[in-house]
Amino acid sequence: MTPNKRVLAFSTYLDKQQLNGSGSQQLRVFAVALAGVGLWLGFLEGAIQLTRWYLKVPKPMAPEIIWIAPLTYGLIGLIVGILFGLAIWLLQKILHRYPRLSTLLYLVIIFCVSLVGIHNAIHLVFTSATWALLLLAVGITYQSLMLISGRPGGLLKNLTKMTPWLGGMVIILAFTLWGLKQLREVSLVNSLPDRVSSKPNVILITLDTLRADHLSAYGYARPTPNLDKIASGSIQYNRAISASSWTLPSHASIMTGLFNHEHKADAMTGNRLDEGFYTLAEAFGENGYATAAFVANSFASTANLGFGQGFIHFEDLVWNAGSMLRLTSLGTILDFKLMNSELVDFYQLGRKPAEEINREFLSWLADHGEQPFFTWLNYFDPHDPYEAPAPYNSYYGDKPANGDPGSFGALGASDWGGQLPPEELQWQIDAYDASIAYLDAQLGELFSSLQQYSIDDSTIIVITSDHGEAFGEHDLYGHGNSLYLESLHVPLLIYYPAEFPSGVQVDQAVSLRDLPATLTKLANLTLVTQFPGNDLIQLVSSTKSSSEPALSELYQNPYHPESHPVSQSNLSSLTIESWHAIWSNDGNELFAINGSAGESDFADTPDGQAVVLSLVEKFKSLIEQLVDLE
Repeated sequence: MTPNKRVLAFSTYLDKQQLNGSGSQQLRVFAVALAGVGLWLGFLEGAIQLTRWYLKVPKPMAPEIIWIAPLTYGLIGLIVGILFGLAIWLLQKILHRYPRLSTLLYLVIIFCVSLVGIHNAIHLVFTSATWALLLLAVGITYQSLMLISGRPGGLLKNLTKMTPWLGGMVIILAFTLWGLKQLREVSLVNSLPDRVSSKPNVILITLDTLRADHLSAYGYARPTPNLDKIASGSIQYNRAISASSWTLPSHASIMTGLFNHEHKADAMTGNRLDEGFYTLAEAFGENGYATAAFVANSFASTANLGFGQGFIHFEDLVWNAGSMLRLTSLGTILDFKLMNSELVDFYQLGRKPAEEINREFLSWLADHGEQPFFTWLNYFDPHDPYEAPAPYNSYYGDKPANGDPGSFGALGASDWGGQLPPEELQWQIDAYDASIAYLDAQLGELFSSLQQYSIDDSTIIVITSDHGEAFGEHDLYGHGNSLYLESLHVPLLIYYPAEFPSGVQVDQAVSLRDLPATLTKLANLTLVTQFPGNDLIQLVSSTKSSSEPALSELYQNPYHPESHPVSQSNLSSLTIESWHAIWSNDGNELFAINGSAGESDFADTPDGQAVVLSLVEKFKSLIEQLVDLE
């Protein structure tokens, strides 16, 4: 049958359906049929995504995608089917007079649904040549339409019958995965030995995107009273340096004690932490600890990116419609466009506020407080777009900063080469500080809850950040684009009143990669494999600098604009004593640290060149590894 005859047959069938069927019947048929199409496309994507997860390819999705994708696409198909059915019902008389128009409407909706699904599925396998994939998807969709138009009645009838069964499969898969996860956790917890009273609990808190100089404990004018309170009884490291300037490699170093060139968990080098590396959670688990993680950064700190290693319990997903959409390939494509839209709240796309992290952790703690535990709490609130809830969004300035397009969009534009006017820049800083104020309040709630459990004195609490944030310094905004100090200088507090009842300040430069070595020794763990790095506690009684400088690294990312240093070459930096040096293919930079980010570049001065040469000579073996991070 020729294409024209197929279309004519399809038109005749549709015309009969409009004459014979009631409005409610047509609505039901279209809604159920398109929901079935969505379920089929979701199962296709879920199978591909699950294969990627099993093969551990870059940026794999969580295994839950096997039911999340069909559920999401099925709901989208259901909504589209209802709207389309209503349109057909309302335009019934017009479409009866012009049956070809009815056919066109049907074919357009089938084409759009098929095109999106097929393109997304193909794009999961081949991640380049977008236009070639689009043309291939068009061809496959055309052939599908010819098949559909040849047997319209049978197809709609079969889809209507199969949709409930497909929906049942989604429910079965969801409960099966949930049940298996619960059985695994129960088995692992039951295998733990009885609590040993001498073992301290450990809570590792990472406050995403928090630069140190925006906390009052580090000299900032705007107060963060709850962090001040815990800092007063902590070892406070005044010059803590992150191992990189964005989340994935920095957290990987915090968890393994390895540098970026060793674990290679970066955007252009695999984009995940390989399971062959020994992690903090594995070390504590081997010593009888219950291990759990509660993660708010669902972009770069998730279990499927390698951070689940060693954790018995790991919560990183947000169970709402926006979050589940974001997990699909369609959601990934729309993600950043929607984040900049006035129609979508960023929290609905997979972001957890601090109070949710607190709730998840305290709920878990109520059932596991009898065991010594190691937990990782990751808060995301200071990350752009800066979306402090009311009343915190009005703490600073007359204009509330709500994370709307004016807040995030302007910063995003500047991050890609623009310049913010002074009043807009101040608004961004106000919004950032408001987010920190909200986070500080929630941390206060957390600390109060720990006191109620009577475990605060026997618990080691580490508070730090994965990286800082730039606000126009060196004409840059955001993070992950350079290794300047504003992107690397982070807070680091170690609170353990059983060993250190009063506050101590350490001024030497230290690296966050030293945390595994420090925490395992402080908790007196027995380790089969020792973590690299220094014990930072030793610096409390020492006036000397640490045994090596704080090293930070960033792999070249050509997808950044040319104005970003990371777009040009791999970057590496050393921070030691009062100096911060940066190496790249474009040359060297040297900054004197005078209580703030380096004010001037001294690399081209005679004294600066001498400092650079002495650093290179002193750490020659280390620098040679960084000339080309391979």
